[in-house]
Amino acid sequence: MIHHGVANSIMMPPVMKFNVEYAPKGYADIAAALGVDTSGVSLDEAANAAITAVRQLSQDVEIPQSLSEAGLQRESLPKMAKNAMLDHCYKLNPRPCTEEDMLRLYEEAF
Repeated sequence: MIHHGVANSIMMPPVMKFNVEYAPKGYADIAAALGVDTSGVSLDEAANAAITAVRQLSQDVEIPQSLSEAGLQRESLPKMAKNAMLDHCYKLNPRPCTEEDMLRLYEEAF
């Protein structure tokens, strides 16, 4: 078990990467809010810069960078994906998401 905030920090870059083409403006705004100079770059470049900035922030504050580093076992990922689908918050995600997508995201974060 890991703390909610640590889990969010670990999962945010893969989830942002998964969603980036569905919410580029929002991610570009995140990049700007994090101090990234987005002037003169495309919306897609600015959105992708947000992913890099979020990952860097997590590294700067020394949060584990992967689920494995946080102490989770790979065997737990399928159950985590199944359980994630029981939380109706996933329906608010900008991009439709299946249990298989959830598992891929957890694997990417592992």
